Amino acid sequence: MSAWTTVQYPTSRIYEAECTTDGLDCTAASGSMRSIGDVGAWTKAHCQETGHTRFLRIFSDHAIVQCEGHPLSPRSAARTLQQ
Repeated sequence: MSAWTTVQYPTSRIYEAECTTDGLDCTAASGSMRSIGDVGAWTKAHCQETGHTRFLRIFSDHAIVQCEGHPLSPRSAARTLQQ
């Protein structure tokens, strides 16, 4: 049985927001942004322009799964190169 770990790829965080104000047909979305602060600025501006106050905030990232003993795993590849 192989050991495995999952780690967050440090530079791949993506933040987004979608307007979900009840009863409205707004389809506004921020698009992909690199910081939560940028998303906050977008939601504030959208609120000021439209009066909409409810948003779905979305956070995405990439994960690296490291499987001990698998030939394509970064850990196994590093150990193979050291031998």
